[in-house]
Amino acid sequence: MARSQKPVRWWLLFVIIVVAILGAVVIWISEAGHRQDKILQTSLVVIFTTFLGILWLLGFSRLSWRVRLIAFAAVLFSVFLGANLFQFKGFSGDLTPIFEWRWQEKLSTFLQDPSSISNTEGPAMDYPQFLGQNRNGVVTGIKLNLDWETHPPKLVWRWPVGAGWSDLAVVENSAITQKQEGDMEAILVPDKSRACRPAGATS
Repeated sequence: MARSQKPVRWWLLFVIIVVAILGAVVIWISEAGHRQDKILQTSLVVIFTTFLGILWLLGFSRLSWRVRLIAFAAVLFSVFLGANLFQFKGFSGDLTPIFEWRWQEKLSTFLQDPSSISNTEGPAMDYPQFLGQNRNGVVTGIKLNLDWETHPPKLVWRWPVGAGWSDLAVVENSAITQKQEGDMEAILVPDKSRACRPAGATS
């Protein structure tokens, strides 16, 4: 007498997905933590759910081995296809991963120009927020000589801030940042005249 095949454990996959969704909802409705922490926690939920899904497919699904192998090959092909279609460019200011099409036109932070000798030449541009104008860490329109052995970068301005906790925001002649002073965080606005004035402090 032929042995009947046991039913597929779809319920186990359903539990994995529901728990992952509930976990993501709890992360985002919670008032505790910063947005960066929530994005990081959500990424961990996605990774862990993917791992459990593959574990269910290969070890606990009760699907036929032919179906299991075809599904697993489809997962691997999707990863391979994604790696060849997209490239990882880093993270945004809130730790969101940035992916771009591999054939997308690349904007270089520094545009090589052999005739440019000075690092300070070129139009003045504001850098008004974290990671620049578009929050992508890219500065365009600046021509910089990349031969640093012949023309090394020159230090044109410096201001000691002690323990710093933020990026600079540059607007016209002012560079805005903050530093730690004991239990307080002071906002500083150094300017071109090298005078540094505290703009305020928070606990």
